[in-house]
Amino acid sequence: MLDLTREFKREESKLKLQSLLQTILILVFIVNALVTYYILWLRGNIMRAEIEGIDNQLTLLLPIEERINKKTAELNSLIAKRREIENKIETPKMNLDLIRNVSIYAPSDFWLSNLSISSTDIIFDGYGLSIRGIKNFIQSIVDNTQGSSLSRTSIQKVKLGGTECYNFHIEISRGKL
Repeated sequence: MLDLTREFKREESKLKLQSLLQTILILVFIVNALVTYYILWLRGNIMRAEIEGIDNQLTLLLPIEERINKKTAELNSLIAKRREIENKIETPKMNLDLIRNVSIYAPSDFWLSNLSISSTDIIFDGYGLSIRGIKNFIQSIVDNTQGSSLSRTSIQKVKLGGTECYNFHIEISRGKL
């Protein structure tokens, strides 16, 4: 005959063991989930703290950046003003050099009736007794005026008070000032 009690006890102990293993397994999963949640929560707090620190640094650096940008704009403005002033100083100096060259290179048989100086052009109107003297004058002015070139000339033979002479209109383009 079968010993049912023993069989029953054996089955009961197997069931208890299975139940215990299932409980342990469930507890392991729950503990694992809690540990994972805690680790993620901890990482989140660490990241929040880092972000807060970066925000604090940005709060400190933004006014400094604004001051740097403002100072850079002021510096650029001052540089532009300096260049403008240098150009204003240099232009009359170049014009004085041009007037000096006119007095040096103008032949004795040469009369200027008009001299117009702008930032882009130099215009001469006048009279001369010889074409060679007018040509030499033009060449000397072009050679001694930086970046200039002859743009237009007009020379006509005329009589002034019974003397034959040449009426001229000369335009010279200036280079950069």
